[in-house]
Amino acid sequence: MKVFRFDRRGTTIVEVIVAFAVLMMLVSMVNGSLKMALDMTERSRRRREASGELLREYYLGEESGETGVKRQDSKAVLEFVQREGGDRFQMDVIVRQYSGESGTLYEVVSELPADAEERP
Repeated sequence: MKVFRFDRRGTTIVEVIVAFAVLMMLVSMVNGSLKMALDMTERSRRRREASGELLREYYLGEESGETGVKRQDSKAVLEFVQREGGDRFQMDVIVRQYSGESGTLYEVVSELPADAEERP
């Protein structure tokens, strides 16, 4: 005659609570990351709109001759270093500063000499 023994061990309430706590920690980390990403996206959108409005104000005012935005150009040299002790590359640039009531915008425009080699 065979005796069947049923395993009556199940999941205890403590195991359920621990698993739920671990799940909630993971959900809160993902939620924090998503909130930070959404905040950065919103800040980027606001900056993009503000810079677009400043440039729109400058160019529309330039056409009509009445602009509240001032533009100032200055020359600078950017130096790129591949790695420490590696190749160095310098580029002359023009930094344009647009200043108006809605803020200040900096634009970097490359100024490559005519005899510059093309880099891959």
